[in-house]
Amino acid sequence: MIRRPILPALLLLTGSLVAQTPRGTLVMAVRQEPVAPVPYIGPSTAGNADVADQLFLRLATLGSGARTTGDDALVPELAQRWIRRDARTVDFLLDPRARWHDGVPVSAADVTFAWDLIRTPVLGVDQAPYELIDSVLALDARTVRVRFRRPSAEQVYTAGFLLQPLPRHLIGTLPADSLGSSAFARGPVGNGPFRFVRRVPGSSVELRAVPDFFLGTPGLRRLVFRLIGSTDAQVNALLAGETDVMAEVPVTALDRVAARRDLRMVLTPGSFITYVLFNAKAPGNPDTEHPILAEQRVRRALALALDRSAIAERAFGPGTQTPAAVRSQAWYWVGGGQSSGAADTATARRLLAEAGWVDRDGDGIRDRDGSPLELGIIYPVQSSV
Repeated sequence: MIRRPILPALLLLTGSLVAQTPRGTLVMAVRQEPVAPVPYIGPSTAGNADVADQLFLRLATLGSGARTTGDDALVPELAQRWIRRDARTVDFLLDPRARWHDGVPVSAADVTFAWDLIRTPVLGVDQAPYELIDSVLALDARTVRVRFRRPSAEQVYTAGFLLQPLPRHLIGTLPADSLGSSAFARGPVGNGPFRFVRRVPGSSVELRAVPDFFLGTPGLRRLVFRLIGSTDAQVNALLAGETDVMAEVPVTALDRVAARRDLRMVLTPGSFITYVLFNAKAPGNPDTEHPILAEQRVRRALALALDRSAIAERAFGPGTQTPAAVRSQAWYWVGGGQSSGAADTATARRLLAEAGWVDRDGDGIRDRDGSPLELGIIYPVQSSV
């Protein structure tokens, strides 16, 4: 799954409008407390990631279309450029202007250090995203060579976007199992457009802009991530002017937010997908076929009987798309194949009848061989669907 940072586009846009005159403070609500906003070290939560995205740069970042294939898909960050040596080798040349917030230059050793941490079992980093990488070597202070296990169109994305250097000179001697509770985790020293100022436990995290940031002065002087656990409370804080940004406004609040002239809603494609998964095996016995759902005609009939467009609009708001396949519109390679999502009850009835499911006793429930067509559904209690 591609996780796109929430704030960089906003900050870059603001910066381009105000040039070298940053504006004031932006307050954003987060559901999970950013207790250790450091890649690979802190818990893998959205709260940590949102803050870490402002503190720590990547070698390269996603472009506007979020394309992940091709050597030209990404935009330089810490790496000034990259050179393909062969089908399994790419060299990344670091920008000599890149600095940690303590003034030390970002080096190739910081990249190899991060790679070592990723592979350290005690940190529990998910290895699947990095499966393509075979080795990461420092050729000199500014050049990193990444060797891959096999040719792939996502080599630059895997190394450039997923590898986030960490300051070896600050934490390279600490035991790996102590990093998560270290002073560095509580007060990170990054290399991004904002530097860490303080965390008020259970309340907020404050960042301040780096005035001489090598990629350009940030468009804001100060960022505050405020911990607000419930969605309703986040909406109320936004409407009360206590916060400036809220991601994922719930459908129940869309009308209230849209009615405010001082607020602007921005609709963007999301990677979140909701779908119905049919269990073709008998409940509690995976070696036996399901008495109802094992038959393809029945599964197709049930899918056709659902008015997906109506469900999507009521659950997630107007404009929610119902693609022909289980895929996100945020994926860059998704093209056509848009489905109306409307129910086709006539075809659904025909398929059920062909499968032997008819209402024989007139009670309004289809049955076959004396058994009613009854199914249970499991869903998250917090699901808007």
